[in-house]
Amino acid sequence: MSEFVTKAMHYMKAHRMDVYIQDLLTRVDMEKPASVDVFLMENFDSIVNGTNVLFRDFSYVKSTPRNRIAFAKYLGALLNANDDDEYKAADYFHIIELICTDFPCQIVRKIARLTEYSLGLKSDIEVSDSSGPMPNLLPKHGFLHIFGLYFFYMEFLELCESYIMNAFANALAVPLNELAFNFEELKAIRGDFASQLQLSMAADDTL
Repeated sequence: MSEFVTKAMHYMKAHRMDVYIQDLLTRVDMEKPASVDVFLMENFDSIVNGTNVLFRDFSYVKSTPRNRIAFAKYLGALLNANDDDEYKAADYFHIIELICTDFPCQIVRKIARLTEYSLGLKSDIEVSDSSGPMPNLLPKHGFLHIFGLYFFYMEFLELCESYIMNAFANALAVPLNELAFNFEELKAIRGDFASQLQLSMAADDTL
């Protein structure tokens, strides 16, 4: 393999262009378009304007940072098309399912819990958010802000969470399911974050 090809492949991978090229090749093989020129133009246009993430599987939606931003943007557009200011967490999930049918419920559940806690709607946040009833009514703008942040940095936040959980478990020597973040220091941080979030929401209605 020539040095030029090697550098080009590294560049494409670094900018996640390989995801789009592989997806394009797969779709060409499956759809066998009559006009390749039109197919290529429409495909790359959809990537530029972000519509490429609509009605796609979750593995593709989360595959690149650009896709995640586009998905959060279109979720916001879908929710903001309605005059309602708040929804139940389960309703958020069902709305998300409209544009990504296999979007994991546990991610929406965790985002809903974080929204509830960050906005001061709940004093404690459980360590495990993968089961149990979802929170009730949550403000639309608050949910969208938390969704955009969490979905973009999802793997990093999950890694941080695992380190924190392990650190607390080792320090306190208690099972993880007995932990609850109700310490005064964390409450103060939560309050500061909620204030900043409210200011951000008031200044900017977009993600």
